[in-house]
Amino acid sequence: MASILLLAHKKYFDFTLGSFLKNFHRVFFMTSDPMTGLFFACQAEPIHELFAIKPASDHPPLPASRLRALKNTEAYATADSPELKKAVERLCVAYFDHLTKFIDQNQIDLIITQDMPYLDVACATEVAIERNIPVCYLGTGLFRRETMTVGFERLLPTDVQTWARRLANEAGRRTIEPVTIPATGENRISPRKPSGLMTFLYSLRYLRNPRWTQTPPDQAPARTLLEEQKHKLRKKHSRKIPPEPQPALEKPFVLLTLQGNEICRQVENPLGIRDMEHLCALIIPAIREINAGASQPLALIVKEHPNRAGVISAGFKERYPDVHFVTKTSIEPLLEQARLVITFNSLSGFEALQRYKPVVTLGPVFFAQPEICFPVATLEDLAATIKQALAATVSRAAIGHLVAFLKRHFELECPGFSRKNPSAAGLEMIASKIEGGLRMAKHEPLHPESWTA
Repeated sequence: MASILLLAHKKYFDFTLGSFLKNFHRVFFMTSDPMTGLFFACQAEPIHELFAIKPASDHPPLPASRLRALKNTEAYATADSPELKKAVERLCVAYFDHLTKFIDQNQIDLIITQDMPYLDVACATEVAIERNIPVCYLGTGLFRRETMTVGFERLLPTDVQTWARRLANEAGRRTIEPVTIPATGENRISPRKPSGLMTFLYSLRYLRNPRWTQTPPDQAPARTLLEEQKHKLRKKHSRKIPPEPQPALEKPFVLLTLQGNEICRQVENPLGIRDMEHLCALIIPAIREINAGASQPLALIVKEHPNRAGVISAGFKERYPDVHFVTKTSIEPLLEQARLVITFNSLSGFEALQRYKPVVTLGPVFFAQPEICFPVATLEDLAATIKQALAATVSRAAIGHLVAFLKRHFELECPGFSRKNPSAAGLEMIASKIEGGLRMAKHEPLHPESWTA
């Protein structure tokens, strides 16, 4: 029986997974998210509240590992306020102190966390490296509705250089094989939801609001309480937009897939893409330039993310009547029919690659590798890169290699499994992979720096 620390970020899923793992191990819950803490309190489940820590007003200089944790924290990397950066630094010191003491006192053998760019994940990773403790990172899966990410190293989907090393060194990598665990039955859980009043009071006490903006800076994106409510209403409105028919096009087309505007500040952005309208304003003239010398011109379809409807304004759409803007149209048929897919760094590019479509990227993403897709180096090269991609033959061998690599080292086949609907069979598969990691960690180091370079 191992002692496991589960850093909870996804309320129902993390609670369900932790409850399942309690059949085999000691499980401690911890969270930096107030709403997750409230959810666990409603289940009468003890959880250690990182969000309640009050950091000291000052701290000694941060050593290299602490600075690395800050670099891997979205709230710090994207902050444009020196005050906010200082607040994250202070919280970083407090997290390190708390996590180190907790892990030592409870003799933690494994940390489980969602693979998210949060300060608690980054700090837990560094403490685990120092203590030679494995960390299991979970995610929604890179293969839509087919897999879940379960790996013992951070996925780092926007770190192109790390992925180049991973693929180059595949022959020397170890594979963590699942270990069979006893069946436990359905393990159905019906959680109790917090009341609206309790949720509101927790929001006032712990989340960002106009009067209190210092903590917790671990939560991203940084919004005031009013902005957060507006954001939720926009997402709710987006989900209610009725489905749109597929655009009927007689000529071949290029598909440009959009994301939320926040992505432009959340990741490295050397091309200086300001938002999704700016991205469209770059792609539209590039396609027109290519069409000017082509015997068969290409249409352009711009697909908004269904949860980010409205990133392109009505006025912008009116200025480009020759461009087809769609939102609630199913993306699968568009990916099947497109001659080329262009994206900032959306996972839709990876889905297009699996259909052997050429893909052009303008932001950092793991599949932006030689022989796989066409990253834009400079804006001056944009039209030339698109033209090169249109004329190229996609390397099926390179794409097959990447897909096989991901499924071997990061992904579990979980058809129909989701974090909102976790089946007992899926939980058993995840627990089996975790068991394999625990078993391997008994014999040799299992943190990223020892075997993933």
